[in-house]
Amino acid sequence: MTQSGISHNIASLESELGITLLNRGRNGISLTNSGERIIKNMRNILSEAESIKQETASILGIQNGKINIGSFSSFSSKVLPTIISKFRGEFKGIEINFYEGSYDQITRWVEEGKVDLGFTSLSNPLDHLESIPILRDRLVLTLPIHHHLAINGQVKVKDLQGEAFIMPKLGCEVSVRNF
Repeated sequence: MTQSGISHNIASLESELGITLLNRGRNGISLTNSGERIIKNMRNILSEAESIKQETASILGIQNGKINIGSFSSFSSKVLPTIISKFRGEFKGIEINFYEGSYDQITRWVEEGKVDLGFTSLSNPLDHLESIPILRDRLVLTLPIHHHLAINGQVKVKDLQGEAFIMPKLGCEVSVRNF
């Protein structure tokens, strides 16, 4: 859809419902309180409509559908391409949409139904979501060869106290801080 088509559809929906769903301003758009209250219902409707399409395709013997995946950047670039390539080879009619964000964003997207599955770190397990460990990721310390910590060949977390380092972005800092 074009931007004007989307604007027209949203205006029509707001008119039909009798409420304003979006705040529109110079800094972009955001949900109104009314929009926040009904967004989950809207997502449920879209999810159910997609389920009907998929079930109909299944009845007709057609493999099609859509999967929304949430992931963090390093996993998206290093692990997902192999997984997706194998998946697409087996399920050609399935559309895959990607959302990239922090661990907290991905968890929220799963909770809200924006994504069907999310890849995050289990360093902060969530009891209310099903989690399946798929790999263990090592944290590696990289130092200049003449750094005083490099001489021993082995570094303990307590040895890093007071050392300057580069903190990862997009939620990956959770893994570092949990040490």
